[in-house]
Amino acid sequence: MSGADRCGCLRGLLGPCEEPAAGAERAAHRRQDLLDSLKDADSEAHYQPAEPDKANRYSFRPEEVSQGYRTWPSLTWLCHVTPMNGLMEKRGEALIDIDRKTLEDRMETYLNPNLEWEAILGLHPGLTTDAARFDAKRARRKVLVAEPYDDSRLRRYALRPFDTRWCYFTPVRPVWNEPRPSPTILALFLNEPLGSSFKSRMP
Repeated sequence: MSGADRCGCLRGLLGPCEEPAAGAERAAHRRQDLLDSLKDADSEAHYQPAEPDKANRYSFRPEEVSQGYRTWPSLTWLCHVTPMNGLMEKRGEALIDIDRKTLEDRMETYLNPNLEWEAILGLHPGLTTDAARFDAKRARRKVLVAEPYDDSRLRRYALRPFDTRWCYFTPVRPVWNEPRPSPTILALFLNEPLGSSFKSRMP
């Protein structure tokens, strides 16, 4: 299918397209409206005052909020430590899965010292594809030397709010990602469900 055919199909789905002349006329009207607004002596009447501050994340959106609302508990009050951008897996979710058994089989294969590199190339692209500061073959060789497969490394992982999955955690860099958290945070990872006490990835 040619580009023109695809455009025709898209037009059929979205309805008739605006003719270029009509679009140019509409743009000219918008421009004139903006120019006319500069001459409006009562232009302030079209705006509402905004009060950006830390409490509203410095928003310029006008709001009417009672003082009592400011005293409501914040979600971050439930965190064991201050929320931070914690362990972010950078391997295309190769180390994360909804199904524990699927992840277990994948990681047992990846960390099997009896398998040559060529034998795991079809396992998961996130584990076998080079990326920024990630030499896939070298990273696997490094983790095989550092530690064997460990079933206890399969942990619950709060990927997003209300989206808890399984992950296989290893501190050997750069399998997950380049290191960011402090040793204290890493200690928390190994003793609590990953992401539960500090990880903030809300939209």
